[in-house]
Amino acid sequence: MAELQKQFRKFEENIRLSDIDDNKPLRDKRDLLIKELKEWGKKNEKPGFDWFNQGSYHMSTGIKPMEGDDYDIDVAIVYDINIDDYEDPTEVKKWVRDALKRNNREVEILTPCVRVQYREKGEPKNHVDFAVYGKELNWNNDERSKQISKGREFSSFDNRVWEESEPKRLRELIKDEMFQSDKELGGQKRTQFRRNVRYLKRWKDNNFSSNGNQRPTGIAMTAICHEWFKPLVSKDWEGNIVEKDLESLLNVVRTAVANNCGLNVKLPVIPHNDLFEKLKESDHNEENYKKKLKELKKTLEVAWNEPDPHEASKILRKVFGEDFPVPEKKETAKKTAYSAITTSSSSG
Repeated sequence: MAELQKQFRKFEENIRLSDIDDNKPLRDKRDLLIKELKEWGKKNEKPGFDWFNQGSYHMSTGIKPMEGDDYDIDVAIVYDINIDDYEDPTEVKKWVRDALKRNNREVEILTPCVRVQYREKGEPKNHVDFAVYGKELNWNNDERSKQISKGREFSSFDNRVWEESEPKRLRELIKDEMFQSDKELGGQKRTQFRRNVRYLKRWKDNNFSSNGNQRPTGIAMTAICHEWFKPLVSKDWEGNIVEKDLESLLNVVRTAVANNCGLNVKLPVIPHNDLFEKLKESDHNEENYKKKLKELKKTLEVAWNEPDPHEASKILRKVFGEDFPVPEKKETAKKTAYSAITTSSSSG
């Protein structure tokens, strides 16, 4: 078995979004848009709101987009309203749309959010998605739950609904409950989980078209890791941290394949929705996803059994793309030969 932890860590470094370099332009746009939304709300006598980041930015699992895709950030806007006062949930989305629409922006009401799309030379460059929430209040006017506005402006009335949601809960679930025993390792179990999520996100971006519903979602990859990730992080006899990302990822993928390729995995927090619902609307897309996940499993197994890091990395690049580093043959030849001599002498 080749030692590939160095390559996996470099791969994650290559695809990971940097808060300083990659996210700053989007953060600046987000801050500007929120400022405009507040100003428009005051001018038009609309209720106030709180906001926070959600999605991969909130979870620290974002990756750089592939060529042809664009950068994005998800923001929750929680209006101080009682949803019982707004029978049509899209009415509140229209506030966001009307407040932010400008000549240099495309602002569109989508089913789960309001999207502000920026383009450069006609091509998508980045976008900000605003998920719009209201509050369900109890008899004492205290908040019972947050409710997200679902539906498009001209959807049928049955498809415009308030839906209970827990936008902060998934991050809390992972940070506070999955890794309660992580203190002794300095949080390394949680960071390995995040790397696993990033690896699977890059795999799905590298192997599926972004057109239509062919590509599984990033939150689906996150939920699969939440369901089956088992950390492989420990300390050696000298107290050094030892990580085994390849084996950890292989365990996740093997278990997913054995469980209908993860197609039955739900969002682990309210509303517990089917994360593969759109993909499963097409038999072709579903079978293609199953085929490629099984191919990923086989590729990880072949790489795990390959003693030469150079050859193993070439194998992994087939599923992860050019961002997966391949060490020079001369770098790995001595290590492979030494490993073979050590194994031979120790077995005698």
